[in-house]
Amino acid sequence: MVSTLFAQAFRVDRNPLWRVLPRVGAREALRLSATWLNVLHVQRADASVPLYDHSRAAVWQRTALKLDVLSLTTPLLARHVGFSSRWRFVAQPGDEALVFGDATMANFFFDDGRVGAVDFEDIGRGPVARDSVTLEDDVIRAFRNLHYRRDREVLDQVSCPPDITRDLVLLELAVNRLERALLSGGRFAAMGRPALCSRVERLISELVSAGAIERFP
Repeated sequence: MVSTLFAQAFRVDRNPLWRVLPRVGAREALRLSATWLNVLHVQRADASVPLYDHSRAAVWQRTALKLDVLSLTTPLLARHVGFSSRWRFVAQPGDEALVFGDATMANFFFDDGRVGAVDFEDIGRGPVARDSVTLEDDVIRAFRNLHYRRDREVLDQVSCPPDITRDLVLLELAVNRLERALLSGGRFAAMGRPALCSRVERLISELVSAGAIERFP
């Protein structure tokens, strides 16, 4: 039987960390999830099998093209009209392996010390940091709503050191959330749009500072 960590999660995100759980339960959930991801990352995949492309260049291309579209829908992003035609990705590819692609707590379930996963449609090849950053970002979002939000021990289990992959993935996640906020009605979505736009701006600046992207000559 699926444990209460998963089965009783709020249906909003189906994320067990969004529940008010004992710290030991959250730590164990993260430990099992990280272990599962580590096992996946060392698996070999037949090169002839078509898998989702999570390479740095592919993440950048998808995100830049989506920014092109979103910049036409809100004045908050007006300065980024034609974004993909003005900026290019110049960082090196980096090491790649088999990655889950959507490593949020919503896609893991736990039962008596065991862990399983669902939603494999995004499995592909890319930097393993993609999964670590996605999981960390999911935990940080959950922390904002939990009574143990100051317990760094939980977050430290999945913290990923800053690098180009981290900034790229965080930018992709922020742009995806901004897209949902722009498509959603209601006061809550409208209130969150400026903050998401500011996050997008900051991450773009960090990629520029790191030398990962540059303007077309």
